[in-house]
Amino acid sequence: MIRIAYVIHKPRVGGAEFHLLEVLKRLDRHRFDPLLVFLGRGEGEPLYEQYLQTGVEVVNLGMPDGILKIDNIRKLTSLARILKDEGIDIVHGYLLEGNLVSSAIGLVAGVKVRVSSKRSLERHNRRQLAVARLANLLSSHVTVVSQAVGQFTHDIEGCPWNKISVIPNGVHLHIEAADAGTIAQLRQAWEIPKDAFVVGTVARFGWKKGYEYFIRAAAKVAQELPSVRFVGLGDGPLKHEIEGLAERLGVSQHMVFPGWESDVRSKLALFDVYVCSSIIEGMSNALLEAMAERLPVVATAVGGNRENVHEGVTGYLVPPADPAALADRILALARDPQLARRMGQAGRAAILKDYTVERMVARMEDLYTSLIQRGSQLQAREGTLP
Repeated sequence: MIRIAYVIHKPRVGGAEFHLLEVLKRLDRHRFDPLLVFLGRGEGEPLYEQYLQTGVEVVNLGMPDGILKIDNIRKLTSLARILKDEGIDIVHGYLLEGNLVSSAIGLVAGVKVRVSSKRSLERHNRRQLAVARLANLLSSHVTVVSQAVGQFTHDIEGCPWNKISVIPNGVHLHIEAADAGTIAQLRQAWEIPKDAFVVGTVARFGWKKGYEYFIRAAAKVAQELPSVRFVGLGDGPLKHEIEGLAERLGVSQHMVFPGWESDVRSKLALFDVYVCSSIIEGMSNALLEAMAERLPVVATAVGGNRENVHEGVTGYLVPPADPAALADRILALARDPQLARRMGQAGRAAILKDYTVERMVARMEDLYTSLIQRGSQLQAREGTLP
């Protein structure tokens, strides 16, 4: 049995947190025995109860934000003791703080396999970059969600390629489709006409997601096809600013901003086209889920999008920050329903082949096993030295 300690700050709503939740749900408990460590305090956070339902033992360190504070030294020392006492074989960190703590404290505790995770192309400030480089140095291996993130981790953070493994995100295929009645109710609730063509996106309202360009593209499409409606699912710091932009561009009557929805997948059934307008993107779970729902996609040619979207087959790739290009491709799909359906079916097939949640977890399990075997072989070789 391989004992794994996962280290993350808090169970907030985010791509890394949802990813780890899926891993814990599906990890083979006959081969792996997981322990979950929250650096902060998990109670009261949105995903905490879902984590508890996985049956994994949870440790809440209750550290204040900022792991380098003096007050946290005692708690980090207790984490090292826990890793030792629990006989942890692998410690796996998530996000910047989780990566640093898991690699550094794992090393102190004598954990042979220390894994960090990279999920974004966001450039850090000088202090954060130093932390990321140190975590890479102290880790025995680094997982990345796409080749683009791997290249970034190598080029910017100085991690050698022989320490990097690409493990793409995975999504569910076996989810019950929303029926016609549910879709009709949703249209009514969001005041979308019965026969309107719907273009949607699912993203946090932050600068990385490029919502401004989605809105500007919507304004251009609405001039050509006034019957089209647009949906922006999500929340975040720029939401009011984006709503104001839609008002100023005179497109607010074509837009719906429902806020954050916990059951996003069921809402995708309302869409006819999915748009990802991100400025940077490691690998978009929402984009993969849209493809799993047989939606044609129009996405910016950044990061993992270029690996997920097969140009002209599963959708279209356009330059980032280019609303005219977004609008042009949206219009092409709105005017050719047969093309949209073909692309949607091709996207579903691509997900089935490479991006299911089951395949994602299997890749992680294979990596864990290989890292443990590699460590055992190294120890055996060292034991034969004179």
